[in-house]
This record gives sequence, C-alpha cells and structure tokens, in this order.
Amino acid sequence: GDSGPAMLHTLPSDTLVLISDFLESHSFSHTCAIIWCILQGRHVAYEVRDTELLRLLPVLCNNQHTRTLRVRCRSMRESVAYALPQLNDASTLVHLDLDLVARCVNSGWVMALAALNESLALRSLRLNANTAGPNTAMGAVGAAALAQLNTAPALESLVLNLGGNSIGNRGAHFLGRLRESPSLHMLHLELQQNNISEQGAWELALLRDMPRLQVLKIVLWGNSVAASGCQALAQLCKATHLHTLRLDLTRNGIRDPGATALAGLAALPSLTALDLGLWGNGITSVGAKALASLKDGHALQALSLELGDNNIGPDGALALVELKQCTCLRALQLSLSGNPIGNKCIVGGLGQLGQAPALE
Repeated sequence: GDSGPAMLHTLPSDTLVLISDFLESHSFSHTCAIIWCILQGRHVAYEVRDTELLRLLPVLCNNQHTRTLRVRCRSMRESVAYALPQLNDASTLVHLDLDLVARCVNSGWVMALAALNESLALRSLRLNANTAGPNTAMGAVGAAALAQLNTAPALESLVLNLGGNSIGNRGAHFLGRLRESPSLHMLHLELQQNNISEQGAWELALLRDMPRLQVLKIVLWGNSVAASGCQALAQLCKATHLHTLRLDLTRNGIRDPGATALAGLAALPSLTALDLGLWGNGITSVGAKALASLKDGHALQALSLELGDNNIGPDGALALVELKQCTCLRALQLSLSGNPIGNKCIVGGLGQLGQAPALE
C-alpha cells in the first residue's frame, strides 16, 4: 500500500542516499516526489536514440549527483559516439553501463568509448556489445581500442560482452594487455564465438599477471581453444590474489588432455570459488578422474562443474565422488546430463557427495 513511501519519509536524507547507493537502482528515485528531490538523479537509466543521448551528455556532465548511469542505445552514429568522452568530466560518475544493440557496434564507436580511460572517477564499466553478424563486428581493431582501458586510473571492475565480434587471436592478444591495469580487481570477458584458438587462449592466460586481480570470468564457448588452450588457461593458477574464477569452454574440443590441464587450477593459492563450463567437449572417464583432483583445493568453498553432453560414463561419475573429500567445500553444483552413467551409479555413487564435511 502507501505505507512504504510514508515510512521512507521518516528516514534522514543521508540514510536515503546510503540506501540508494547500495541498491544502485534508478527505480528507487521514483518512489515519491520527496525522494526524487533528495536523490536528484544519483542513479539513472535511459533508453534513447543517439540524438537524444547527444542532448543528455552535457546535462549529465554538469550534474554533480549522478553516480550510476545506464544507457541502452538503439542506434548510434560515429559522430555521436565521439561525444561520449564528455563523460570524463562527470566528476561523480563511478558506474557506467552501456548496452549497445547489434547494429551499432563498430570499431569507431569502441575507440570513442576507450577514451573513457581518462576518467578520474569511473570505477565500474560494463559494455554490452554482443553482435549478431560480421557487418557490425568490431574485430581486433575494436579489441585493441578497449585494451586502452588498462590506463584508467580508478577502474576497479570491467565487464566486456564482445560475443560474435570476430576479434580472433589478435583481439585476444590486445585484451591480454588489460593485465597492465593498476587498479582492476574484477574482470569479466564474454568472448563467445570469436574465432579464438589455442593461440588466443595463451594471450588471455597472461591476465594472471594483473597485480590486483581477484575475480576473473572468461566466456569462450563456441571457439576452438582445444587442449593446448586449456594448458595455457591453467597458468592462471599463478594469479596469487585470484579467489573467484569462471571459465566457460563449452564446445571447444578440449577432450581429456584439456580437462586434465584445468584440474591444475586446484593449485590456485587463494581460490574459493571455481566454475568450469565444459559442456560438449568429448571428455571421458579419464578427464573426469583428473577433475576429481580439484578436491585438493585447500581453500575451495564453491565448485560448479558443467560436464553435460560428454562421455564420462559410470567410472567417470564415480570418480567425481572423491570431491566430497574437499574439506572446505560448502556448495557443489555438478551437471552430468547427456552422459551415459546409469541410474544405479546416480543413486549408489553420486549420492555420497552429500557426505562432504562442510557441504550445506
């Protein structure tokens, strides 16, 4: 009913600001007229055309309250895109989320976005530039431009959805330069269907050298990194501060040697959460037995293994029961759909996973 806004009216303005900054939701500002006046557009979202965005940019730059800006743009000409660096002058803007529809993506647009590396305030940037075809792909040139964000002085969190952009191994090489960022501690790269092979995986593995990296997510489904690429990605175990890692290698032809290489991630000294997406990779019981050695991750608390549409068989499934020996494991998600393992194995063997000492 109406009791919600009435209750909020009793809270001090400073408290409402703290709530707003915690939620980072533009909707909260619309609760009532009083709250709208207090918050003055601290967290805003727009769905606009490029001409409308061009008119908004000066207003946003002069607003000394806006902290979060979310923009979905249905079309954007390069001439308008080159106005985006005006946001460098928005002294309070710390979170920027740009959702770009497929037909807008091009290397010129991305080069303009890369100029945001001069912002002294921006701490979090998300770009959704997932595209549907080669006519709008940014290619390696666009990836090279985005790599310039490694000089952004305050940037702590970066999410780049570059699916279907034909960046290839050369683009992966450029993205590997993000390791030079002085401040990034969370990096999420969605690189699905980008013609990346084992060479590109070796380039991305260099992200292990990021000085402050704590959370890393790399989505590579529909590429061809193969087993050699997995051997490269296993080098991420040298990232000393990394505590959360997700690798989606769905349908990359990694087979048993690749799965065996990824099992080496158990050596990550600070790893508490690991998510491996290994659907449709031709993994047999050999690879499953190797992955069971993830039980040796001495700090591992959450583990997700997506092994659907492989061929691990009953022996491989039973080998995974050894994961119960992981002493700190509190959450386990195991997907084996599409594997011929049999009901007897499911009931008699995998049921033992619930015996893990810390499993909730």
